[in-house]
Amino acid sequence: MCCALLVCIVSHVQVSQIIKASYEACTWAFMWRFLMDRFPVLEWMPKYTTEKFLKDLQAGVVVGCMLIPQGMGYADVAGIRVYNT
Repeated sequence: MCCALLVCIVSHVQVSQIIKASYEACTWAFMWRFLMDRFPVLEWMPKYTTEKFLKDLQAGVVVGCMLIPQGMGYADVAGIRVYNT
């Protein structure tokens, strides 16, 4: 629907010029920057070391050990039955 409206408004020559300009702007550098902007992991993952992973793992275990009991405590205060499985 939108494309049909575009063709009705813009002449065929203008549409082909727009398509040609978009192909010319689509370089490898542009596509790489596009991917990096949408997937930041592509930028930092190659620099990620085992030392950083171990520190992140330790932080995750500590936070998990703190937040799970805290959440159970808040559930108990709110009157929600806490299941210990």
